[in-house]
Amino acid sequence: MATAPYTLKTIVASQNLAGQRLPWLFRYVFIPLAWLLTWIFLRLGIGPNQTSFIRLACLIISFALIAQQASQLQGWGVGLFLFAVILDNVDGCICRVTNTASYFGKFLDGLIDSIMEVPLPIVLAFGYWGTTQDPG
Repeated sequence: MATAPYTLKTIVASQNLAGQRLPWLFRYVFIPLAWLLTWIFLRLGIGPNQTSFIRLACLIISFALIAQQASQLQGWGVGLFLFAVILDNVDGCICRVTNTASYFGKFLDGLIDSIMEVPLPIVLAFGYWGTTQDPG
Protein backbone atom coordinates (compact mmCIF):
# COMPACT_ATOMS: atom_id res chain seq x y z
CA MET A 1 0.00 0.00 0.00
CA ALA A 2 1.49 3.32 -1.04
CA THR A 3 1.70 5.95 1.65
CA ALA A 4 0.01 8.90 -0.05
CA PRO A 5 -0.44 12.10 1.91
CA TYR A 6 -4.02 11.48 3.01
CA THR A 7 -5.60 14.34 4.92
CA LEU A 8 -8.45 14.37 7.39
CA LYS A 9 -10.44 16.29 4.80
CA THR A 10 -10.15 13.47 2.23
CA ILE A 11 -10.98 10.89 4.90
CA VAL A 12 -14.10 12.77 6.02
CA ALA A 13 -15.15 13.38 2.40
CA SER A 14 -14.89 9.64 1.63
CA GLN A 15 -17.79 8.85 3.99
CA ASN A 16 -21.14 10.37 3.12
CA LEU A 17 -23.31 10.52 6.26
CA ALA A 18 -26.05 12.64 4.66
CA GLY A 19 -29.43 11.00 4.93
CA GLN A 20 -28.23 8.19 7.18
CA ARG A 21 -30.08 7.67 10.44
CA LEU A 22 -27.36 7.02 12.97
CA PRO A 23 -27.45 7.11 16.76
CA TRP A 24 -25.94 10.37 18.00
CA LEU A 25 -23.11 8.52 19.77
CA PHE A 26 -21.97 7.07 16.45
CA ARG A 27 -22.54 10.23 14.41
CA TYR A 28 -20.80 12.64 16.79
CA VAL A 29 -18.30 10.48 18.73
CA PHE A 30 -17.40 7.10 17.22
CA ILE A 31 -17.25 8.06 13.54
CA PRO A 32 -15.22 11.28 14.06
CA LEU A 33 -12.81 9.30 16.27
CA ALA A 34 -12.60 6.70 13.50
CA TRP A 35 -11.63 9.45 11.04
CA LEU A 36 -8.78 10.51 13.30
CA LEU A 37 -7.62 6.92 13.82
CA THR A 38 -7.86 6.31 10.06
CA TRP A 39 -5.52 9.23 9.47
CA ILE A 40 -3.09 7.87 12.09
CA PHE A 41 -3.22 4.32 10.71
CA LEU A 42 -2.65 5.56 7.15
CA ARG A 43 0.37 7.55 8.32
CA LEU A 44 1.72 4.38 9.98
CA GLY A 45 1.06 2.29 6.86
CA ILE A 46 -1.51 0.03 8.53
CA GLY A 47 -3.94 -1.49 6.05
CA PRO A 48 -7.59 -2.48 6.46
CA ASN A 49 -6.92 -6.18 7.10
CA GLN A 50 -4.26 -5.36 9.67
CA THR A 51 -6.80 -3.08 11.35
CA SER A 52 -9.28 -5.96 11.45
CA PHE A 53 -6.73 -8.21 13.14
CA ILE A 54 -5.97 -5.45 15.66
CA ARG A 55 -9.72 -5.26 16.33
CA LEU A 56 -9.87 -9.02 16.85
CA ALA A 57 -7.04 -8.84 19.40
CA CYS A 58 -8.80 -5.96 21.19
CA LEU A 59 -12.03 -7.99 21.33
CA ILE A 60 -10.37 -11.07 22.78
CA ILE A 61 -8.59 -9.02 25.44
CA SER A 62 -11.74 -7.00 26.22
CA PHE A 63 -13.83 -10.16 26.65
CA ALA A 64 -11.21 -11.59 29.02
CA LEU A 65 -11.20 -8.36 31.06
CA ILE A 66 -15.00 -8.05 31.17
CA ALA A 67 -15.30 -11.63 32.44
CA GLN A 68 -13.00 -10.87 35.40
CA GLN A 69 -14.42 -10.34 38.87
CA ALA A 70 -12.53 -7.10 39.51
CA SER A 71 -14.71 -4.15 38.48
CA GLN A 72 -11.70 -2.02 37.50
CA LEU A 73 -10.64 -4.67 34.98
CA GLN A 74 -14.21 -4.81 33.68
CA GLY A 75 -14.10 -1.05 33.10
CA TRP A 76 -10.90 -1.42 31.08
CA GLY A 77 -12.56 -4.25 29.14
CA VAL A 78 -15.57 -2.11 28.26
CA GLY A 79 -13.27 0.71 27.16
CA LEU A 80 -11.28 -1.67 24.97
CA PHE A 81 -14.53 -3.04 23.52
CA LEU A 82 -15.62 0.50 22.59
CA PHE A 83 -12.20 1.02 20.98
CA ALA A 84 -12.88 -2.12 18.91
CA VAL A 85 -16.22 -0.63 17.83
CA ILE A 86 -14.35 2.45 16.58
CA LEU A 87 -11.83 0.21 14.78
CA ASP A 88 -14.78 -1.37 12.95
CA ASN A 89 -15.26 1.97 11.20
CA VAL A 90 -11.54 2.52 10.68
CA ASP A 91 -11.04 -0.50 8.40
CA GLY A 92 -13.91 0.65 6.19
CA CYS A 93 -12.56 4.19 6.04
CA ILE A 94 -9.13 2.91 5.03
CA CYS A 95 -10.71 0.82 2.26
CA ARG A 96 -12.71 3.77 0.94
CA VAL A 97 -9.81 6.23 1.01
CA THR A 98 -7.23 3.87 -0.50
CA ASN A 99 -9.67 1.98 -2.75
CA THR A 100 -8.31 -1.37 -1.53
CA ALA A 101 -11.45 -3.40 -0.79
CA SER A 102 -11.08 -7.16 -1.21
CA TYR A 103 -13.28 -10.25 -0.83
CA PHE A 104 -11.03 -11.52 1.95
CA GLY A 105 -11.35 -8.18 3.77
CA LYS A 106 -15.14 -8.27 3.50
CA PHE A 107 -15.20 -11.84 4.81
CA LEU A 108 -12.79 -10.99 7.64
CA ASP A 109 -14.80 -7.92 8.66
CA GLY A 110 -18.04 -9.92 8.78
CA LEU A 111 -16.39 -12.73 10.72
CA ILE A 112 -14.98 -10.35 13.31
CA ASP A 113 -18.35 -8.56 13.52
CA SER A 114 -19.89 -11.93 14.43
CA ILE A 115 -17.18 -12.59 16.98
CA MET A 116 -17.88 -9.15 18.43
CA GLU A 117 -21.65 -9.52 18.69
CA VAL A 118 -22.37 -13.18 19.49
CA PRO A 119 -20.35 -13.81 22.69
CA LEU A 120 -20.87 -10.31 24.14
CA PRO A 121 -24.09 -11.11 26.09
CA ILE A 122 -22.52 -14.27 27.50
CA VAL A 123 -19.36 -12.46 28.58
CA LEU A 124 -21.39 -9.61 30.12
CA ALA A 125 -23.57 -12.09 32.02
CA PHE A 126 -20.53 -14.02 33.25
CA GLY A 127 -18.83 -10.80 34.40
CA TYR A 128 -21.98 -9.61 36.16
CA TRP A 129 -22.47 -12.99 37.81
CA GLY A 130 -18.88 -12.94 39.05
CA THR A 131 -19.19 -9.53 40.70
CA THR A 132 -22.56 -10.22 42.36
CA GLN A 133 -21.69 -13.54 44.01
CA ASP A 134 -21.91 -13.68 47.80
CA PRO A 135 -18.33 -14.26 49.03
CA GLY A 136 -19.58 -16.10 52.12
